[in-house]
Amino acid sequence: MSRIGFQGRILGYFGLLVAATLIGSLWLVDWHVTNQVRQTVRDELETAQRVFDELLDTRANALITAASLVTRLPVLHEPAHTWDPPFLEYASREINRLVGSEVVLITDRSGVILGRSDRRWELGDIFDETTSVARALRGERASSMWIHEDKLYQMVSVPLRLPTGLAGTLSVGFRVDGRFATELSLLSGNDIAFLVGSDVVASSRELSPHERAAISDLAGRVEGVRPAYGEVELHGKAPALVVRPFVGIGPKPVGAYAILRSLSPDALALRALERRLVLTAGFVFLAALAAGFLLTRSVARPLSELAVAAHELGAGNYDAPLPPPSGGAQVEELTRAFESMRRSLKERIGELRELTAHLEEMVRERTSALEDALAENRRLLETLRRWNDELERKVEVRTRELADAQQMLIRQDRMAAVGRLAAGVAHEINNPLGILSGFAEGLLDRAADPRLAAEPSFTDFPGHLRLIVDEVDRLKTIVQKFLNFARSKSPQKRRMDVNDVARQVLELLANHSRIGGKHLAGAVASEPLWVDADPEQLKQVLLNLTLNGLDAIDRGGRVTVRTLPVAGFAELRVEDDGAGVPVELRERVFEPFFSTKPPEKGTGLGLSLCHDLVRENGGELELHDPARGAGTVFVVRLALAEAEKLRARA
Repeated sequence: MSRIGFQGRILGYFGLLVAATLIGSLWLVDWHVTNQVRQTVRDELETAQRVFDELLDTRANALITAASLVTRLPVLHEPAHTWDPPFLEYASREINRLVGSEVVLITDRSGVILGRSDRRWELGDIFDETTSVARALRGERASSMWIHEDKLYQMVSVPLRLPTGLAGTLSVGFRVDGRFATELSLLSGNDIAFLVGSDVVASSRELSPHERAAISDLAGRVEGVRPAYGEVELHGKAPALVVRPFVGIGPKPVGAYAILRSLSPDALALRALERRLVLTAGFVFLAALAAGFLLTRSVARPLSELAVAAHELGAGNYDAPLPPPSGGAQVEELTRAFESMRRSLKERIGELRELTAHLEEMVRERTSALEDALAENRRLLETLRRWNDELERKVEVRTRELADAQQMLIRQDRMAAVGRLAAGVAHEINNPLGILSGFAEGLLDRAADPRLAAEPSFTDFPGHLRLIVDEVDRLKTIVQKFLNFARSKSPQKRRMDVNDVARQVLELLANHSRIGGKHLAGAVASEPLWVDADPEQLKQVLLNLTLNGLDAIDRGGRVTVRTLPVAGFAELRVEDDGAGVPVELRERVFEPFFSTKPPEKGTGLGLSLCHDLVRENGGELELHDPARGAGTVFVVRLALAEAEKLRARA
């Protein structure tokens, strides 16, 4: 019974180990496959969202092209000369037929509706700044989503121009309904639903109640204009969802759309895989139990006999006989080793008795030595106390130094707070500047009226208005520098030639340098220098550095812009022969709000902003010593693109 019980325990432990291993493996495989399916569904939703956005953009561009062509036809030009409402109503219906749209709206240059094909809009209504009409009144072609009477419309607006100038706008579009959603669903290959707020206003198919609830709940969790993705529940009723707001002309999103993907095929495939895994694990478990039974049967009996002999040996009976070697080779080797250990133990016990007496004598001797060592330890402890006092004194000194460093960090935080305050003030200034610019440009448009131009007292008005617009733009540029310092923009990198940026900056500042009697020269590399960077940000950096160089030189001075390849890098150098930067101030030139210019000429943000922009584009901005010992040399260094990638691109 003892041998059978031992064999049963071994088999039980082995079975538990195999079962735990199989269950853990099943769980890991199921968890891994489930996560892979969820990630695949998420990737498919992201791809579907991008495809859908491209479809909407393509549709909007087609409408803009059609509307732009219509503005050149006599069917619109003739009524626009007289602004006669009946003629405009007729023109709206004709345009609706020509374009194949559902809604046509015609406004004057103030945004007032003078003609429409749909009587949901009233004549005389005025559009606000959040529609594409406002951009069309500024001479642009724009598209956006509109919400009118709780209904969603896709609309485009283009400017209506007559020989006398901008006369008004033409807007065409479609109501977003089930037919509209079905067409886009067939093109994109996914079910589509459109929302106003959290309410579904159109869908490519009839939605179930739990689908509508899931879409509304996800729409309520959308923040800003970023898309929101729903949880991928493979065993639930709700499909996989993504809700993306439409970006309007104004600050708030206009409506949203949802893309639905059914999870039933993925759930069925996952359940089938789980069943196959369970069946496989069952077969493996049974095979492992059979192998374990055969193994324990050949090992349990000789091990039980060895266990009885071990108990006798443990009780001090070193003459107890051992069973003859039997079983597998390992068990026989274990029996022989056990017999060798019994004989060795018997010999060692005798030796231990002899050693015990010797050890007792040694203990007495060691005790006396320990007492002497304790006295020495007391002397060492006293020395350690003195060293500890010295260490505490040094810690106090270091603590005071850390306190000084903390005060320095507090001062740096205050400077950062000043930067944030400057950004807030810049935002507040920008709003009235935008209003002034809009009104001034509107007055300039009105100044084109021949009747006003004929008035003698009105001759200087256009020039004054243009001066106002230019000065407002200059203020906007200054304010934008503060905003760029407080809120950096992520670079939009692409493959570009730095020589193009150098040529553009030289062309922009050619007149500026000649007006001041200063010389601006360029030394552009003969071969292209391809890099991966944001062209606008790199242009902003080079423009700022060149303007600083022109400010630093006197009349007759020279600023040179160079581009050249250096050891796998493209370098942009801005050199001037001015007074240069003092040695003691060179380490501070890239600090925010530090400037060597007078207060009325500089804010100290330009070089700091340039340094941050170059670093974000993966490059370096450095101040070098001039070769001739005078002036200033700023170097922008960017890694050249790999030759293999350039050949593949070509």
